[in-house]
Amino acid sequence: MRFRHLLLAACLALPAVADGQSAPRASGVEKFDVAGLPKSADTDLEKQIFTLIRYHRRGDLRDAARIHLLLADYYKSKGEQTRADDCTKLATEAWDAAERGVRTSAGTQGNPPFEPLGLFRQTFAYADESLGVTHRWEFFDDGTYAHSLTTPAGQTAPPPKELGFYSVQDGRIRLWQARPELDRTVPFEFLGDLGRNGAVMDGIRMRAVR
Repeated sequence: MRFRHLLLAACLALPAVADGQSAPRASGVEKFDVAGLPKSADTDLEKQIFTLIRYHRRGDLRDAARIHLLLADYYKSKGEQTRADDCTKLATEAWDAAERGVRTSAGTQGNPPFEPLGLFRQTFAYADESLGVTHRWEFFDDGTYAHSLTTPAGQTAPPPKELGFYSVQDGRIRLWQARPELDRTVPFEFLGDLGRNGAVMDGIRMRAVR
């Protein structure tokens, strides 16, 4: 059975998730600078920061802005003004991105059993004539991806979305998700710089979506 049919079966077993609209890109706003924090929290502020980071949901940019501001306050109290300024800048960028509806993550839950490599930000699509649908693949530079399909003719409810993690290395891409269980590694090739002109995945050519 072809890879796309395996993914379709997994996708249809997932609960429905609303698709976000296309928007300008934002990058790096959910990466938190904790290099200046101790390994274990001693103060109430340190405990608050560690707790918020631990329970942060990918894609929640307003929450990311809040964490960056707390980090800025922490570093400012430690006399690390450069770090504080960097965190304040990231907080502003995260909040602006949230206001503009920018998506920086698929919002995938769980942790993949591998270290994400070859991360990039691009959206691809291709038509599957045998199923009468169009596949849309969104890859985010936090290592998450979203795979969705258009609604087939004669079906009222939109198909659910598949959310997972990916890693690209040596001309192959690994796609993983916890529920339903999925772990596939297939050939993958960019067409143009980081997929600017599309990509070929498991022998299927996909166009880049701007």
